[in-house]
Amino acid sequence: MTRDSSPSIKVARVIARLNIGGPAIQAISLSKELSSQGFECRLLTGVVEPDEGDLTSEAFQEGIKIFIIPSLSREISFIKDIRAFWGLLGELRKWRPDILHTHTAKAGTLGRLAGLLARIPVRVHTFHGHVFYGYFGPFKTQVFLLVERILACFTDALVVLSKSQMRELVDTYHIAPENKFQIVPLGFDFASFPPPKSAKENKRIAWDLTPEHYICGFIGRLEPIKNPFLFVEAFQQLVSQRRNKSKDPQCPLQPIAAVIVGGGSLQEALRACLAEPVSPAPIKMVGWQNDLSEIYSALDVVVLTSLNEGTPVALIEAMVSGTPIVATNVGGICDLMVGEKQFVNDDEGRQFIVYENGILVGPQDIEGIVGALNFLLLNQEQGRQMGRIGRAFALKNFSLDRLVDDVHQLYRRELDRKGLLQC
Repeated sequence: MTRDSSPSIKVARVIARLNIGGPAIQAISLSKELSSQGFECRLLTGVVEPDEGDLTSEAFQEGIKIFIIPSLSREISFIKDIRAFWGLLGELRKWRPDILHTHTAKAGTLGRLAGLLARIPVRVHTFHGHVFYGYFGPFKTQVFLLVERILACFTDALVVLSKSQMRELVDTYHIAPENKFQIVPLGFDFASFPPPKSAKENKRIAWDLTPEHYICGFIGRLEPIKNPFLFVEAFQQLVSQRRNKSKDPQCPLQPIAAVIVGGGSLQEALRACLAEPVSPAPIKMVGWQNDLSEIYSALDVVVLTSLNEGTPVALIEAMVSGTPIVATNVGGICDLMVGEKQFVNDDEGRQFIVYENGILVGPQDIEGIVGALNFLLLNQEQGRQMGRIGRAFALKNFSLDRLVDDVHQLYRRELDRKGLLQC
């Protein structure tokens, strides 16, 4: 698609760190693609923590102009945050970009304050999620709400990933009026999805699992907000219940297993939990992986147990891989579901909601997750149909070209509104 942006339009993108996850993937993709379309882009970022997967080297390999602010990080530290602020302010004053686009809470706060003092003409912020639930206590949460409401007054456009996320920020948290928000769904390069069938088989062999195993996967950061222990507990409960119901040795049950992909602050605690002799479930922890398309294709279902989300990349990648999803109904996840919802109460009294591409359960509802996984185990052809529908939905709605076009138009609109658009 031909775009008519001027080479003189400079965009500074700020993100706290390029750890594996949706925000970093979007920041890298936009910096690369918009640079190839005539924008001059720079990416200002901090340092990734040792327990996180790091995409910084991949960003360098893509030829993106990256400027590291060493004091910019995920942790809240008054001294480091002050240093990061001055570092950002110095870079913005030297380069004088036309547009400042910040991603995630920490970078959004420090970046927009620096952009305001540097008098950057257009300031844009993307809410990939929010920190108003599940992260901090009541007092800190109220402070962050106040800061976001003030910063919104000095932000030209607030980008959200879904309609549900916008409604939450407008109606529940009162961040800004609706006309300040722009819905821009995520977008990805799906060229490697799905991989060849042999890759799926090879991955299962590497995990010491067979083609007969039904494999449940958790993919993401091992942090409290992602609630990975809920996945472990639900899977262990499912295994125990199936063993108790297995009466006929002549008709053995299909073997099941679970795989946890990712790392984070809870990694060692999870390993210790799974090392306990009483643990009944075959759960493998494989850390961060680069071949995610192969991993998704080797799974029979992807489970997300988060307490809070924007639009989780793991679910979109699962769908484009043709894998059904089970997720807690938080944040913008409901916007990823296809078709009419069907409320189900199974024989054990467990409740969940079945859609055409997957199943939603209540937040922290371990019984609901167990019921949903058991439902898919008993209805595997329906699960495969869910995967086919989810793939079609993801390919249609979350392409990289669509994301780049949306952001391109957003930039043009804001520049034009301020009389800065060059023809």
